[in-house]
Formats: sequence, C-alpha cells, structure tokens
Amino acid sequence: MEYAERESVLALVPAGHLAISDNVLRDSWVSLHFRFQGRMSLVGLWESPTKTMSAALNVDRVGAASEVRSVALHPATMAFAQKVFPADAELRFCDSKPIAVRLAEEGHVDACVGSLDVVQRTARLRPVGEFEPTMIWCLYSGSGHLKS
Repeated sequence: MEYAERESVLALVPAGHLAISDNVLRDSWVSLHFRFQGRMSLVGLWESPTKTMSAALNVDRVGAASEVRSVALHPATMAFAQKVFPADAELRFCDSKPIAVRLAEEGHVDACVGSLDVVQRTARLRPVGEFEPTMIWCLYSGSGHLKS
C-alpha cells in the first residue's frame, strides 16, 4: 500500500492479509484499510478461487491426523486445520502458506496447511485433506489515479 501510494499505482490486497511474527498479529487487511483511509480508495472488490489447499502431515513425525500436536499455518487457513487436526493441537502462525509448508517439511511441526501443489513438491509431507476456497480481493487506488 505504501509503494502504491508513493508511486501512484494500484494495490491489490487479499482480504485475508494477516502479518504474524512470533505468533503475534502485527498487521491485517482491516488495519491497512483503516490506515490508508483518505489516502487510498477501494475501487474494486471481488471473489475468486484460490489454488487448492491441503492439510498435510510430516510422515517422519506422525502417521495420522489424529496424532498431530503442532500445526504451521497462515491464520486465514485456521478453519481448514480445525477440520482435520485435533482441537488441542498447537497452532504456529506464519506470514504465508509456503513458510508453513517449509516448517512442516523441516520437522519443526507435525503438520501444516498449505497450497496442495507446494505440499506435493516435498519429500516428507502427505496430504490428508484438500480444500478449494475462494478469496476476496481488494483493489486500491491512490489520489493520483482518481484524478481525470
């Protein structure tokens, strides 16, 4: 958003944007939206399919979804983890699905939620559930774009 405002270009932001570090929420779409109010305008909003997502196990650590005690995931995908893994599994939030997949592949956690194609490129992860959600996208324009 800062770059788009400074360079007078459009910014495309997913409504699911959440920035997490050390398991603490640092930023979100709604925070961006409020922070840039009066400086950037929402000029488009639409829903579109995402890549297929998957819950996946690190087969070196666990044999079944019921054994999972720790899950790496982007917070926006929490509903998918809750459908597959035990309710008491520790959730380790990441800024992106690829980071979640990497953490599971490297054995830092038992499982993850990531894009199916990324999960399938790993050696240690086995998909145990697939999801085909949609995402809401928000297109913003700065004042430079709004002038005719």
